[in-house]
Amino acid sequence: MPCQVLLSCVLGLSTGFAIGEDLIVGPGQVLFLDTTTGPLLVDNLYVAPGALVRVQGPNPLALRARNRIVLAGTIDVSGWRANDVATLDTGNIPEQGGSGVAGGGRGGTASGFTMTSTPHGDPGFGGWNVPGIGGLGGESAFHPFSAEAEDRRPGGGGGGALGPDQPVHSDPLHASNQGLVAGRGGTGASGAIGVVSGSTPPRGGRPGKPVFRDGDPTNDFWGIKFENGERIEGELTRPVPGAGGGAGGDALGLAFPPASWGPSQDEKGGPGGGGGGLAMFDAYAIQILPGGRIVANGGRGGNGEHTFFTNSIGGNGGGGSGGFLILNARFIDLRSADEDCLTALGGEGGQGDPRRPGLDPSLGGDGGPGVIQLHTPFGSERVLLPPGKTLAELSSPEAHVLLTPGAKSFPLRSDVGPSSDFDLDDHVAR
Repeated sequence: MPCQVLLSCVLGLSTGFAIGEDLIVGPGQVLFLDTTTGPLLVDNLYVAPGALVRVQGPNPLALRARNRIVLAGTIDVSGWRANDVATLDTGNIPEQGGSGVAGGGRGGTASGFTMTSTPHGDPGFGGWNVPGIGGLGGESAFHPFSAEAEDRRPGGGGGGALGPDQPVHSDPLHASNQGLVAGRGGTGASGAIGVVSGSTPPRGGRPGKPVFRDGDPTNDFWGIKFENGERIEGELTRPVPGAGGGAGGDALGLAFPPASWGPSQDEKGGPGGGGGGLAMFDAYAIQILPGGRIVANGGRGGNGEHTFFTNSIGGNGGGGSGGFLILNARFIDLRSADEDCLTALGGEGGQGDPRRPGLDPSLGGDGGPGVIQLHTPFGSERVLLPPGKTLAELSSPEAHVLLTPGAKSFPLRSDVGPSSDFDLDDHVAR
C-alpha cells in the first residue's frame, strides 16, 4: 500500500509554514495537505511519479516555492463526491452533500426534513460555502393514483457552475461535453406531480450560475492579459472556488403534504457533489513532467434511493463544478507534459442504477467547468509547450495566459530568485 502521511508529520509544522526546506513526495506516497494551517512556503517541491498530494480543508491552497515546483505525480484539489443513498426506509435521516475542498462549496443535502416529507432537494453551496448559489435541487414528486416506483420518480439536482460553459459538441448532452457544460437535473416521471410547481412531470433543478455575468466572453478571467496588442482586464476582482451541485428530490407517497408520515414512506433523493477548490501555485519556475497533473474537478452527484437496490427511484444529485487553478511563475514549462495535465472539470451528475443504463430518468445534472489561469511576467512567451501542441490540448477547460498579478492583488510571491543550483531542465529535485 502507498505510504500515507500528513503534511505536519513531513515538515514538523505547527504554523503551516515551512521555510528553507525542500518538500519531496516520493514514488507511491500519498500526502494529505490540510489548508486549515495556512499557506505553505518551501524552497522546492517535487512530486514523484505515482505520488499523490490530496488537498483537504476549508481554505484555498496557497503553495509557494522559492525556486521551483516539479510535478511527475498528481496534486488533487477536487471536491469530494457525494455518497449514494445506501439505506432503505430512513426518510428521517438527511443525506449530506459532498464536501468542497479549498474553499469549494458543499453539495446540497437530500431529504432534509426529518418529521415529514421533503418538498425538494437542497441547493448546493457556492464558493466559500455561500448558501443557495450552487445547482438547485430537484422537485419531490407523488402520483395520486399509483404507488409504483416508475410513476413517482422526482426531479434530479442541477449541476454547480463556476466558469462559462465550453461545449465541444453541438448537443449539450453529448458525452464529450461532460464536465464542460453545467446541466439541469432530469425531469421526473411523466405522470407524477411536482410538489413545488404542481406541474407534470416534476422539474429538475436548474444549474448554478457562472460567476461571469457581464455578458462579455472576452474577459472571463481574473487579472490582466494582452490580446492583439489590446489590454483586457478580467471581470473578476478576485478568484472564486467552485460550487456544489443540487440534491435530487424525493419520491413521495400518494399525496403532499401527507396525512400521516413515517420514515419508510418516501424514497430519498441523492445529495449533490462538492465543488472544486481554489489553488494558487507560485514559484520561480513550474514544470510538469510526463504523468504530472493538477486536478481541481467537481465531485460526482450521489444516486437516489433504490427499491431493494435494483430499481432507482429517488432523484439523483447534481455534480459539483470545477475549481479555480492559478499557476504563477517566471517560467511555466509544459514541454514534456501529457494532454489534460491541468483540469478543472465539473463532476458527473448521479446516474441512477448502473445496471439499468439509460432506463432511469431523474438524472443529476453535470457540474460545469472551472477556470485555469497561467500567469507569467511576459505572457505566453514564458509558457513553454510541446512541439505541435496547443494549450487547449494540455488543459481542460482551456487555460488563460495572463500577466503576473501585482503584489497587492495576488497573495503569493515570485520575487525570490532561484538558488545557484537551479536549472529549469533539471528533472531531479534536490
